[in-house]
Amino acid sequence: MENYESVLGFFRYSLNEYGQMDLFEEDEKRLFEDNYARPGGKTFCQIFGPERIPGAMGIFLSFYSTRKCIMPQGNLNAAGPAARRLANWLGIQSYGIPAVDVRRMLEDAEEFASAQRFRRKWNDLCEAGLEFDEPEVEENFAGSLRIGAVEPGVIHFEERYEDREQEDLSSALSLSVSVPREISDLARPGWGIYLEAILVEDRWLASEIGNIHLDGG
Repeated sequence: MENYESVLGFFRYSLNEYGQMDLFEEDEKRLFEDNYARPGGKTFCQIFGPERIPGAMGIFLSFYSTRKCIMPQGNLNAAGPAARRLANWLGIQSYGIPAVDVRRMLEDAEEFASAQRFRRKWNDLCEAGLEFDEPEVEENFAGSLRIGAVEPGVIHFEERYEDREQEDLSSALSLSVSVPREISDLARPGWGIYLEAILVEDRWLASEIGNIHLDGG
C-alpha cells in the first residue's frame, strides 16, 4: 500500500505538471491557460475532473515516470498494478468515463508492468553473471536504442531514426543481443532502452539495461 500511495503521489505531480499535454481541443487549452497562468492560478487537477485521468496516465507511465522523476524501484514495480486497479475502480464509478478510455488505461498499465518485468529479469541475469565469465571482449556499446524486432532468444535493436535526420539511414547502428527465451518473450518492438553490451565471439551480450521508454524515446 505504501508503494501504491507513493505512485499516486507521483501521478498527481505528473497531472499538474504535464496533464496539459493531453489537451487537444482549443477550448480546453484556453480553459487551462486562463486558469493556470493568472496570479494564484489553479492547478490542472483543480481545473479538470477525473475524465482526464486515462489520457494523463499514459503520459505518466510513458514519459514522467522514466524521464522526469527518479522513482524508487519499488514504485516502478507497483506503478503498473496501481494504474490497473485505478482503471478498474474508475470503470465502476459514475464519472461518465467511456469504456474505451478505461480499456486504454488498462492497456497502458499492462504494457508498463510488462516492461518492468522485462527489465528486472534481464538485469537479474546480468547481475548473476550467467551470460559470460571473464570473456574476451571484442567491442563495447553503451547508449539508447529502440527494439526493432524480437524473435525467440534474440532481441534486435536499432538506432532511433530521428537521431540521424541529416545522415544516411542505411548506416544507422543496429545490433542483435542474445537473451534467454523468458526475456525475449517479454520484449516488445518500439520500446526505447538504455543498453550496455559487449561483443564476445561475434555475439552481443547485455551487461546492463536502464529505463525503458514505452514511446521508443
